[in-house]
Amino acid sequence: MRLIYRAILTALLLALIVQVAWAEEGGTRFDEFSLSTGDRVDIGKFRIEMVDVQSIRDGLVLVRVSRSDGDFDEQRVLLENSANQFAGGAGDGGITVTVIDIFDEESAKLRLEYPENMGTARKRASDLIRPTRALPDLTISKSFENRNINVGDEVKVTVTVKNQGLDTARNIQVSDQPPLSEFVYLAGYPPKIKSQLDPGETDVSVYVISAVKEGPVRIPPIEVRYSDSNDNIKSNNSEPFEVSIAPRKRPKLELRIETPPQLKFGEPGTVNITVSNTGQVSATRVEISSAVRPQEGLDVSGLERTFFEIPAGGKQSYSSEIRGTRSSNYSITLKANYEGADSLAFSEATGSVLVLEREYKYLYYILIVPVAIIALWLYKRYKEYKY
Repeated sequence: MRLIYRAILTALLLALIVQVAWAEEGGTRFDEFSLSTGDRVDIGKFRIEMVDVQSIRDGLVLVRVSRSDGDFDEQRVLLENSANQFAGGAGDGGITVTVIDIFDEESAKLRLEYPENMGTARKRASDLIRPTRALPDLTISKSFENRNINVGDEVKVTVTVKNQGLDTARNIQVSDQPPLSEFVYLAGYPPKIKSQLDPGETDVSVYVISAVKEGPVRIPPIEVRYSDSNDNIKSNNSEPFEVSIAPRKRPKLELRIETPPQLKFGEPGTVNITVSNTGQVSATRVEISSAVRPQEGLDVSGLERTFFEIPAGGKQSYSSEIRGTRSSNYSITLKANYEGADSLAFSEATGSVLVLEREYKYLYYILIVPVAIIALWLYKRYKEYKY
């Protein structure tokens, strides 16, 4: 029994000794640092320096790890999310470095694993003035020549790409949204931009669309993707904007009839007609017809006319002669049939004219007879009283 207790006690002592030794040796710890080119982290005698971002697309960062006593100095290209051991790694008294994120061509985030007994990791900014790196910088814009349009209007869309950077942009690709349902794409789509633009160079692409559906439309951004001299891929977007599509432009003819208020029996009169287009586009194949009510008693000529086109804002005027052959109140109705952009339309106007009763001149002579009889009677009575 005593032997068993001694064995258990010995095992516990050995475990305690191992734990104490491990505590003296220390475990490992993790720290993350965002570093720019030239920045470093000091841990004990180790120095971890970020030398350069070699490729954002491929996730490659150049890192240098060295010791202040000169016993270790190694420079290595690290692959993003891949752990790299230096001087045996954290488990053997060295350093383990992992690139966990690349922000841009000059900065990245590193995870460092190292023994706890090395002390506290401290970030040191670079003492060197970083030279400005020559990089391309593309801007892109998309614009409509008119943001207030009508169904059926053709609109030019301009896409402009400019390199505002200090290096050549390569492998340029413009990605426009799929065709929008509110438009028909007539010519030049998709936009085409040169595959390479030097610093300060601009390229423009124009395509033509036609509006087919009315209402407000949000024009989404357009994207440009390109790469620099290290094949790092970059992108930029244009700003979205709104356009308003109104109903289709149409012509609108207005007829005006000017008639004499009254007309003596048998005498001629003049009717003046004006046809005005107050619409937004030309009216074509204009045919003007007329109708008179009652149908008989008013002779009309020259009211019907034909015009090939009356432009928007334009007008046509003409006159016609009428003559009344029967007394009555007459109405003259004009109807204009015409064509717009893709439809037929008509408009009407009505005027009225009063034809007076016919005057018979012999009636005036009939009135003279009783007057003459009365005068003769008076004269006769005068003679009688005189004698």
